Amino acid sequence: MPPVDTNNPTKTPLYDQHLQLGGRMASFAGVYLPLNFKAGALAEHRWTRSHASLFDVSHMGQVVLAGHNVDRAIETLIPSDIQGLGIKQMRYSMLLNDKGGVCDDIIVTRHSAHELFLVINGAYKDEDLRLLREKLPSDIEITLVDDRALLALQGPRASHVLGSIIPDIERLVFMRAENFPYKSHELLISRSGYTGEDGFEISIPNDIVEEFYKSLLTHPDTAPAGLAARDSLRLEAGLPLCGNELSPEITPIEAGLQFVVSKARYKRADFPGASIILDQIVSGPGRIRLGLVAEGRYIIRSGCEILTEDGTATGRITSGVFSPTLDRPIALGLVQAQSKDKPLHAVVRGKRVELQRTKLPFVPHKYVR
Repeated sequence: MPPVDTNNPTKTPLYDQHLQLGGRMASFAGVYLPLNFKAGALAEHRWTRSHASLFDVSHMGQVVLAGHNVDRAIETLIPSDIQGLGIKQMRYSMLLNDKGGVCDDIIVTRHSAHELFLVINGAYKDEDLRLLREKLPSDIEITLVDDRALLALQGPRASHVLGSIIPDIERLVFMRAENFPYKSHELLISRSGYTGEDGFEISIPNDIVEEFYKSLLTHPDTAPAGLAARDSLRLEAGLPLCGNELSPEITPIEAGLQFVVSKARYKRADFPGASIILDQIVSGPGRIRLGLVAEGRYIIRSGCEILTEDGTATGRITSGVFSPTLDRPIALGLVQAQSKDKPLHAVVRGKRVELQRTKLPFVPHKYVR
């Protein structure tokens, strides 16, 4: 989950609503958000897998970039093809440093020929904005959208629930976004999310988000959910978290995310850290990300060392949780490439716990493409 920040946290427009619903609040990325509600994180996780859960993700940064050749401009900071992105199409990418490390992972949506919409991680919002302002040409207008909240409705019943309010929503497919009218307002809705389930993210004006949130919760298939369930869901889906699986010291190739390097960008090799990243693609990275299943019931937490059979340290756990869906501990880990096929274990509370490598995702994705 995002790093805790106890220094002067702010509130989302739904703060009072979260309290009324019994939300257990904590400060994440400088914003008060619910960890879970009365049902508890386990119930919220399972409800998302079977019905639809509503998350407040307003701590994420919403940024508009506008200007001539804005697509070429953003490509100087990321390894993905944005010039080839169609109107209302979305692309997952990463802001990179000069060593190919990941400063943040982002979603880029093309609004129009000269306007892009970015969703960036709340914990890295200030650093991302500083990077954009320092590196992009002066004629690119950078606007942090602070008058809109962001909701995520996730689960197999999400389209049914949202369709009861926004009738045309079914026309969206995964990684597409469109503007939809709601009363006298306009909502930007994308078919996306970070749980592995079908679902939507909804950018909505602050002054109507509480009304809209309540309307969604009146549907019998919908329940509120907090960050704890969101984290366990994304881990079951094998999705990386910036600060855990991604960092300025970890490249996309080490993280197992080579797909973010578009074919056109691979040929041009004109993105930050290109020589390092391209060498890793050709020769293989020195470290790789693994999906791991632990024997027994011990949860292997982030930061725990991964050891080979003779006790040699070869890496560390980046995220770990007890999977409600699989009913066993799962984890993501970063290990030396030469150890990937060797027997691995971790030591938890003084006990040696065997780790078995498994394909990702742990739970299959259910996106509507």
